[in-house]
Amino acid sequence: MLELIKKFDTALFFMINRDWKNGLFDACMPVISEVQYFFIPIAFFWLFLILKKDVKTRTVALVIFAVIATSDIVSARVLKPFFERPRPYQVLPGIDYYRDAWRTTPAKMEASDSTNFSMPSSHATNMFAAAVFLSWFFPSYAWLYLLLALMASYSRPYLGMHYPLDAVAGGVLGSTIGILYALLAERIAGLFQRKKPSAVPDTENGENKK
Repeated sequence: MLELIKKFDTALFFMINRDWKNGLFDACMPVISEVQYFFIPIAFFWLFLILKKDVKTRTVALVIFAVIATSDIVSARVLKPFFERPRPYQVLPGIDYYRDAWRTTPAKMEASDSTNFSMPSSHATNMFAAAVFLSWFFPSYAWLYLLLALMASYSRPYLGMHYPLDAVAGGVLGSTIGILYALLAERIAGLFQRKKPSAVPDTENGENKK
């Protein structure tokens, strides 16, 4: 069964990486996959959240750091060393992959002792963790967050960095982390809201006097 899943995963990888290649995606996918290009809009969005005079919104702004940190640690430092799955460009001959520029793996691959493992995709884990977490609190924009997460996840096999199953596993893991932290953030915000002093009726101006 596992061998069948592996064959299907590899076949789907070749479809994404080679059969479905096009000039538009060749230009877009390296940009979508690099978070550094989004630092400025992310920073403005975070400032918008933290400056809002709303306990829940500020809680979201603070907890999202824990969301990303947890998803990255679990995917990169726990699960990748556990599965030790090589990346496609390390083992598959004749595929296109992107590392600063488009390259092609040689026809004959040599064994690699790299510790840069593939399962799960940290990009997919982090993106889906953030997307699901933000969708919980801002459902009107859920389509945008989830679309960005899907595009980033698709970019990984397209760029030769991951198998499709790596991205799917990252999406499931990230979504779970996002939901758990959303529940935690709801609880934290609720505690702070209950501690806020209730408004005292103004009786001195005679409005509440009979």
